[in-house]
Amino acid sequence: MAIKKRKTDKKTKRSRKLSFLQKFKLFPLLLILLAILGLLYIPFRPTLKTSTKEYKEMTKLPSDVKGTMKKNSTSESFRVPILIYHYVENVADKKDTIRQSLNIPPFIFEKQIETLADNGYKFITPLDLADILDSKEELPQKPVIISFDDGYRDFYTDVLPILKKHDVKTIAYIIPGFLDKPNYMYTWQVFDLLSSGLVEIGAHTVNHAYLKGLSKEKAEYEIKQSKVMLEKKLNIPIVSFAYPYGAFDLEAIDIVKSAGYKTAVSTITGNEVNEKDRFFLFRIHPGGRIGKELINALEQEYPK
Repeated sequence: MAIKKRKTDKKTKRSRKLSFLQKFKLFPLLLILLAILGLLYIPFRPTLKTSTKEYKEMTKLPSDVKGTMKKNSTSESFRVPILIYHYVENVADKKDTIRQSLNIPPFIFEKQIETLADNGYKFITPLDLADILDSKEELPQKPVIISFDDGYRDFYTDVLPILKKHDVKTIAYIIPGFLDKPNYMYTWQVFDLLSSGLVEIGAHTVNHAYLKGLSKEKAEYEIKQSKVMLEKKLNIPIVSFAYPYGAFDLEAIDIVKSAGYKTAVSTITGNEVNEKDRFFLFRIHPGGRIGKELINALEQEYPK
């Protein structure tokens, strides 16, 4: 009887061991099945190249856009300098060469604002400009737009106090996919900007995507979804757009129009505005210029 019992125990142990091994072998298959099921419930998002690569800013009109401009060059031009900024802060990390190259110290920025105000410039936003182009508003004497790209946190900490002090209207082009991340503004800070009554919020794609040459599917996601995300998060209409790196082509322009934006800005240097280029408005990098040097940069003739 004892021998029989031992044999039965060995059999039971063996079957338990086999059962465990079978379960163990099935475990990876179970994980794969769960992953496949999970993918079925993830909303479609195109695979995108993020901005880990540093692209150069576009400084010239793409040839396809230039050709279209020549065909539609009947509308009248008028001067509206649009200044482009990224960082305004005292850069702590001297090794951060990219930040330093894009930065204007706060005291210089304030001097620039004072220079513009002292020379009779009227601060407007791209929304105001859209209304002017649509004949809903009169063009003020010496209009100027102050624009900020990317939505860095120093806009809230360093720029907003200067705007409030001098009662200056501006626009911040925000990347919704970067909100609440290190270096970028928190959502609650953007609500504070809106409460000030001085800042228009514009879109700058979902992930700071280089749009020129991007597939239509991916470009549509970046351009349209950034508008949707900001409108949902902030509960306001978003009607102004900025191309990351100023990069665009005819397809990107068409998507911007169809998305319901009223204007879009580039990084091509210029100060003339025309109905035909309302979706790739020219801008000026002010650099560290103040006083007469800054005014000359705003008022000089630029190649068209």
